[in-house]
Amino acid sequence: MIIALEGLPGWGKTTLSKSLASEMTAISVPEFVPESWPNVRETAGGTYEDETIYLLNCEIKSTVEGHFPDSIVVLDRYYLTPLAINFTQFRSGLSNNWEMVSAWYESSVGTTVIRPSLYITCDIPIEECNERKGRSECDLLTWGVIDRLAIAADFYTNFFNSWEPDIPCLRLDFHLTRHEMASVAKYTIELLREGMHEHRR
Repeated sequence: MIIALEGLPGWGKTTLSKSLASEMTAISVPEFVPESWPNVRETAGGTYEDETIYLLNCEIKSTVEGHFPDSIVVLDRYYLTPLAINFTQFRSGLSNNWEMVSAWYESSVGTTVIRPSLYITCDIPIEECNERKGRSECDLLTWGVIDRLAIAADFYTNFFNSWEPDIPCLRLDFHLTRHEMASVAKYTIELLREGMHEHRR
C-alpha cells in the first residue's frame, strides 16, 4: 500500500512521513532515495532542476512496496513532483522538460510505476512556502517566486480533481498542528486499509 505525500514545499511532508513511519510501523521513503539503496545511480540525490533524478527516484520508489508487501509505504514526494515542477517552468517560459516528463507519465505510471492508494497534501498558503523553508523568494534553489508557486498550486488542484479522480486525496488544513496532521492521516490510512481488506475478502 503506497501513500504519496505531495504538494507545495514547506507544508510538512518530511515530518509527516517520519511520524507516520513511527506510529504505524510504516516504511518511510525520503524525497531523494539514498545512494546506499540498491539500483541507485551515483547521481541520485540531485537537485530540484534535474528531472531525470526525480524520474529515477519515482521508479525506485515504486519498487519498495514489492520488498514490503504487507507494509504501508509512505513516499515523501512521488511522480507529481517532476510534473508540477516542469509544468510550472513551462507556464513561466523557463527551460523545461514538460513534454518528456508528461510522456513518461503517460507511458510509465500505472504500468512500470505503481499508482498510490492515497495522496496526502496540504492547502498551505503560497506565501508561507518559502518562509517555512527558511528561504527567500529570490533563492533560485526554491521553486521560485510567488507567481510560480501559484502556478504549481493550480497544477496540483487540477491534478487531484481531474487526472486521477479515482485515487482518494486527503487535503490537510494548514492550521492543524503536526500532531493533528499525523492523527488525521493515520485515521484516514487505517480506514482505507480496512476498506481494501474488506474488498479483497
